Amino acid sequence: MSEVMIDLGRHDPAAADPSIQRFDLGPGTADGRLDAAMDGHQLDLALSAGRHAVERAKLDGLALIWAQGQGIGAATTNQAWRQLLMPATTACACDSQQCRGDAFFMPDALELAPLAQPEVAQTQCRWCEDADEDACRLIRRHARTLADPYAALRCLGGFEHAALVGSALAAAQLGLAWRALGASACIALLLALRLNPSVRPWLHPASAVAASGWT
Repeated sequence: MSEVMIDLGRHDPAAADPSIQRFDLGPGTADGRLDAAMDGHQLDLALSAGRHAVERAKLDGLALIWAQGQGIGAATTNQAWRQLLMPATTACACDSQQCRGDAFFMPDALELAPLAQPEVAQTQCRWCEDADEDACRLIRRHARTLADPYAALRCLGGFEHAALVGSALAAAQLGLAWRALGASACIALLLALRLNPSVRPWLHPASAVAASGWT
């Protein structure tokens, strides 16, 4: 098995594993609750990080990509994305005890929920009923970006979500099967489908893998 780890530049370089691919995205980034999490250049670098990892996997002869985020510090961003991207039944399943106890569990039926109209998200924010205050602040502050998944990804973040999106899109373009492990990767799957719906045949949540015969 070949494993590629990507450091998005938020840790001490001296402590990083020398084998980790490093992308210095951290300097100059912002707290998504206060401003856009990334500028356009940083977002493009994050997308490229995921794409390069998949291209390397392709060169190594791999046909199946298992994608998973570390999830460190992503809880608030994940809450905001799940409120925006997933149908209510799926979001509830993701918050269930089964999901919290098993990082590899995600519901099979991932569907694209309609994004909010910006003016509604700014004034009513019905998605915040089950989200914490910081997640609700993210949704309200960046409501104007919701109609554009690229802009929404840049504003809400996070870095690992963008890298995972880049890996998903690249896998589909290269004809590789891509499977999402955990919440961050599943959110990236939904974002990739919004950016390019034609990639759907190659992207699936990991919980569907066993049923489809992948091991």
